[in-house]
Amino acid sequence: MRLYKDIVSGDELFTDVFPFKEEDDFLYVIRGKLTTETTDVSGINIGANASEEAPAEDASEAGSTSGINVVIRSRLQASGFNKKSFKVHIADYMKKIKGIIAENKGDVDTFMSKAKIFIKKLLEDFDDYEFYMGESNNAEAMAVMVKWDGETPILYFFKQGIEMEKL
Repeated sequence: MRLYKDIVSGDELFTDVFPFKEEDDFLYVIRGKLTTETTDVSGINIGANASEEAPAEDASEAGSTSGINVVIRSRLQASGFNKKSFKVHIADYMKKIKGIIAENKGDVDTFMSKAKIFIKKLLEDFDDYEFYMGESNNAEAMAVMVKWDGETPILYFFKQGIEMEKL
């Protein structure tokens, strides 16, 4: 299995369990799914046996979480970006990624030209997007961008902001 982590924060963003495609050597794109995951902490799930001496207590707690499968599994945190705060965040993030690409002797100019086009389009359709941060909610890390296509969430990740780790 491969784990795709934010290059700034080290937070897990997704794994190869989720089919994704690479767009223009710039973005990873995942077609997510709405899901509900149930958590049940009863003794049955942890291999515990009920004691015959103690009265039966219903200590189990069941809960469920509904949302986008990738968001739930990677423990992404919803961000409260408005258009102004997102512009500030993305400008700072792009400077950071630009530096990382330059350190690794990558093609900064190509990345920045693709980023400008993508971000311009994103800002035009800003109200159609939701944004998530990694589990640590590191303000300097990548904002995962989600745009809905009907009932299907489409998640966008900057390829150059991700490092892959084989597990």
